[in-house]
Parts: sequence; structure tokens; C-alpha cells
Amino acid sequence: MEDTGKLAAVVAAAVAELEAAVTGSAADLLREDLLVVEQRLQAIFRQVGSVVGSGVLQARAAGSEGQATRCPACGGRLHLVGAARTRTVLGLVGEYHFTRPTFTCGVCPAGYAPLDEALGLGTARLSPALAQVLCRAAAALPFAEAGAQVPGSLGVAVDAETIRRLAEGMGAVIEHDQADRTTWALPQAAVPACLLVEADGVPTPLLDGYHETKVGRVAALGPTRRTDPETGRVTLVAQPSSFCSTLEGTDAFFPRLTRDAWRAGFTRGVRQVVFIADGAEWIWQQARTQFSAPGVEVVEILDYYHACEHLAAVARAVHDAEPIRAATWFADQRHALLHQGPAPILAALDACHAPDADRAPDADRAPDADRALDESARDLVRRTHAYFTTHAARMDYPTVAARHFPLGSGAIESACKLLISQREKLSGMRWSPAGAQHTANLRALSCSGRERWAIFWTSHPLARARRLALLAPPLPALLPPPPAEELIPPPLLLAPCAAATDPPAAPAASATTRIATAGKPWAKGKDHWRRRPLAHPRSA
Repeated sequence: MEDTGKLAAVVAAAVAELEAAVTGSAADLLREDLLVVEQRLQAIFRQVGSVVGSGVLQARAAGSEGQATRCPACGGRLHLVGAARTRTVLGLVGEYHFTRPTFTCGVCPAGYAPLDEALGLGTARLSPALAQVLCRAAAALPFAEAGAQVPGSLGVAVDAETIRRLAEGMGAVIEHDQADRTTWALPQAAVPACLLVEADGVPTPLLDGYHETKVGRVAALGPTRRTDPETGRVTLVAQPSSFCSTLEGTDAFFPRLTRDAWRAGFTRGVRQVVFIADGAEWIWQQARTQFSAPGVEVVEILDYYHACEHLAAVARAVHDAEPIRAATWFADQRHALLHQGPAPILAALDACHAPDADRAPDADRAPDADRALDESARDLVRRTHAYFTTHAARMDYPTVAARHFPLGSGAIESACKLLISQREKLSGMRWSPAGAQHTANLRALSCSGRERWAIFWTSHPLARARRLALLAPPLPALLPPPPAEELIPPPLLLAPCAAATDPPAAPAASATTRIATAGKPWAKGKDHWRRRPLAHPRSA
């Protein structure tokens, strides 16, 4: 009943604020169009929300939530600061002002406000709900555009630099959460039988040039099926996907991808993992190793359309003088690859290597059709033959089609454009490695479904960002500089080698320049001034 009375008093104050605001602008509300009316009402409701929010938070500050005894960072005893401090928070429905007790730790230099922890507040002046809206905008738009979009929709002015710091800070928290595979894990009852995993890379503009960002996609495959109206082919449908990305190397990317697969059910009931990618070596060197597990079948599929691109290049190189013949050869090989696998393709590439004398005569062939291939065309044919030989086991497309698995990696290529190209490769953009990674983390989380996004924001990420900064390990102590004599090699090592009959050269004088320290404070020994009285006059 006491809490109900406090809330009633807050609402009564808000009603009085509303009456005053409406009375002052009633004439304007009755004359303007709906656009202006809604803008005025939005401003009025923010005034009312400010009163209600401030009252509610002030009532909570007076309760037990505002008290604490131990530091959350080190466990030391907390000491109450003499005067309570007022905090201002910018929220979705108003600006809140409340006074709450603050504490300092006797062990570490950290300050602590228990109510801020309970509310999920961080170091910025933003409420969690407003921060969520700003991060969603920052994940989709450049920071300046996101800052320009928010005032028009919410009536709140937030500058681009604040949005950038918020977005990159939340991206850092997401990076921390991704290290734990149990975070955002799918419930055991919802684990699918088949999992689709894809990987690809996309260049990202950093300050020192372009670097490859590796992108991963994980989704449940089936049991829903879809029939292609043109080809009649039946394919299992992929369910909503989750994404991950990193600027790190392959050795760091695949553990990140396997953690995302574990969240979706890998080694927790999944019986099949279908891995689709193009011919990048960094992918296939670790794909089977990372996803091999007892009772799990790993099906590796090379993207059919990438394989066809190699065939198209061979057709243009071998039959460059006959476009129609090149198109016919390519259509025949593409059809054979889809319905018979790589064996006929390897035979056709072997035929391209055959000498001209071994080729059967053809009266309908153009005079230059039997000419010898130039070295570049022969090299392309050799490399394509090696490509199909290496990936022959991943090109068993008739079996793949019979099992209703997808043949192409178009989804992961679209994911690269969605996550990286549309956000980090716009005109004039250059990123620091941390900024690119954290922004990609935020965008990947926002594209990984509503449930994962909601779980992240219910975990108080603003407060956790502040705690992670407090709990970060201290910087390593700087090593003392080496003596001046060690900075310059001995002169004898720098002099040219003398003949055996020459007398030994005298050592040259050291070129080291020493600073005169006589009479200076730092020349009086360690802790000299701690042993002297405060009134002792110091030397100049």
C-alpha cells in the first residue's frame, strides 16, 4: 500500500504537469494540422513522462535498492559518499532526474551506485530502451544518418558521436558474449535434426587498406520443403539464420562458427551438418575437422554456381574465336555436372589438353577451331582440372539433389552484402579494426532474429559494459629502459673487418650522451622526497 501511495502521488504530479502543458498550447493544437498536432503532443507527453519517470526512480532510490555493502568489482567494503548525487537519464518518454546514494570502494578506486546496477544503466546518459533503439538504427545506417533519424521519430536529439560510442561499446559486449557458447543457446527441445552451415569472406576497408572479414551463417535445414516452379526440384527450406563475423584469421573464425552451431544444436542432437561454400582453401582446410563429431554426418557441398563459373572461363579461353561454340560447350558441361557429377567434366578438360593431331576432324568446324591453345589457355585448363579434381567429392550434385539439399551458397553471399557491404563499405568509409569488428557484431546480432536480440538487451548490456571495464585486467607494467650502454652496439662490431696483419684497433670512444643529473630531484635516490619533510626546500 505504501508503494501504491507513492505511485499515486507521482501520477498526480504528472496529471498537473499535463494540464499545464495542454492549457498553454491548447490554442495551437486547435489551429494546426495533424502533423504539428502530433509533434506538439509528443513534446507534451515527454514532459509528462519525465515527471512520472523521475518520480518512480526517486522512489526506488529511497528503498533498499539504493544500498550496498560490497564492491561488485573486487568484493571490498564500500563507503557511502557524503552527499547523494543527482543523475540525469535520457529515455524514450522523457528525461529523468533522480538522486541516489553512491559509494566508493576502499580497495579499488571504483565508484558504485547500486540503483544504477538494478536499472541496467551504464556510464552514458541513455536509458536501456533508448539505447536499444539507437543501436538498431546504428546497425542499419551510418552513425550520422542514425543521429538524424532519431529526432524525427522520437523527438530526442542524440549526436552521431554518442551513437558511435554506444554502438561500438555494445559490439564489444557482444564480442564478450560470443566467447561463451551457452549464450543464446537454443532450448534442447527445439534442436533440429539437420543444420546448414555456410562461410565466406568479404574485403572490408580499414585505415591501412582492405582486410578480409569472414562471415558465417548457421540455420536449421528442413523439414519444410520447397519446389522450384521452373525446374521442379525439391529442396529443404532453411529456417531463420544466425550470423557471426570476424576480421581475425581462420584459426579464430572457425571456433566462433562452431560455437554458433553449438547454440543451434550441434553435438546436442543434430545428426547432419550440411556445409556449403565456394572453393576458398581456408574454408575447406578446417570445415570437416571442426564439424566432425560422433554420430554427426558432415556433408560438404561446393557451390554449384562457382563451379560453373570455372567452366565458363574455360569455354571462353578454349573457344574464344567461336562464341556460339563456347556457349554450347559450357551448356553441355554445366548440364553434365548437375546430372552426372564431376567425372564427365574431367574427361572434357582432358580432351582440351589433347594435341591437335589427336582430334577427330570436323567438317563443320571453323578453320581456326583446331588451332593450338596458347599458354594462358592451357594454364587455365590445367588449373581448372586441378580444381575439379580437388573438389570432386564435394561435387556429387546428383546425390545432393536426391537428398534435397541446396546446391548453392547464395545465402552466405547475400549475408556478406547484408552484414558488411551495406554497412561498412559505403562511400568514404574507413574503419579501425575494433570499430569494424564491433559494428559487424552489432549488425550480425540485429539480423539473427528477434529472440536473440531481446535476450541480449534483457541482460543489462549497458551495466555489463561498465562492469567489464572495471574488471578488465590492468595494463602490464612497462619494463625499465635498458642502460644507455646497451642501446648502441660496441664500436668494434660496427668497424670494418681489419686485415690479419693489421694491429688491433683501439676501441672508439662511446658516442652516448648523458644528461647531467647532479643536483636534480630524480638523482637523489628512490623515495628521496618521501623521507624529507614537506617544508624542505627543493633544488631547482
